[in-house]
Amino acid sequence: MSDIALLYKKELQFDVLSYFDGLEHIQLWRCDDTSYRFYYPFNIFGDDKFYQYLQTFEKYFDLAKEFGLSYITAEPLKNQWNAIDSLAGAYGIKVAIHDHHRHNP
Repeated sequence: MSDIALLYKKELQFDVLSYFDGLEHIQLWRCDDTSYRFYYPFNIFGDDKFYQYLQTFEKYFDLAKEFGLSYITAEPLKNQWNAIDSLAGAYGIKVAIHDHHRHNP
């Protein structure tokens, strides 16, 4: 967990250590079919502050590239989709739009 937190701090200048409170281990899994990577246990997630910070998408794509990811999920507002599409093309990373609890105008 500390390696993950250090990477987020180094690359995104954001402290994520509090999101791992109470966890002894985190596993990073990869789907063999799509190369999609995700953390386990599934109850690891950021809050609004975390996701607002990640709206600086270029840093997010830099981190994904450093991890060697082929796919990422994002939760942009609809008016940000063109920017995300441009970054996805520039970085060669496919993006799955994840629209859950909040309403996108």
